[in-house]
Amino acid sequence: DFDIIFEISSILLITILVGSKNKYDKNWTEIRESLLDLFIKDIDHSLRLIGVSDIKIGKLVKKYVKKFYFRIPKIEKIIICKDLNLFIDYLKKFNIIDSTNDLSHIKYFFNKIMIMKKRSQLIKNKKLIYKDLFK
Repeated sequence: DFDIIFEISSILLITILVGSKNKYDKNWTEIRESLLDLFIKDIDHSLRLIGVSDIKIGKLVKKYVKKFYFRIPKIEKIIICKDLNLFIDYLKKFNIIDSTNDLSHIKYFFNKIMIMKKRSQLIKNKKLIYKDLFK
């Protein structure tokens, strides 16, 4: 489902952006900009793959970009507070999970994004942010 993939990708990207927020060197600034550009291009490409017509692509991409920017402060708060319950509430609010989901998977994912945040704060080699994280 495109919406679920969008939500999960948004969470991962925002985690990296939040983790690297205080890195002001030119290299990280360019990486953050490149990640956002790639994310927007991926939204466009994914919508085309599922058969959205060229006429509707621009409006839908704009809609999803707005959704993404709307979610940044919400996810940032969750990541900074390290609050699993806020995270679960967020996932329920945006229909990513419901009351039937196994929370052990959610806890696992939450722990992994906390590791990603820490890695994006500390690691200089950006390729290592995901290393051995989601096996």
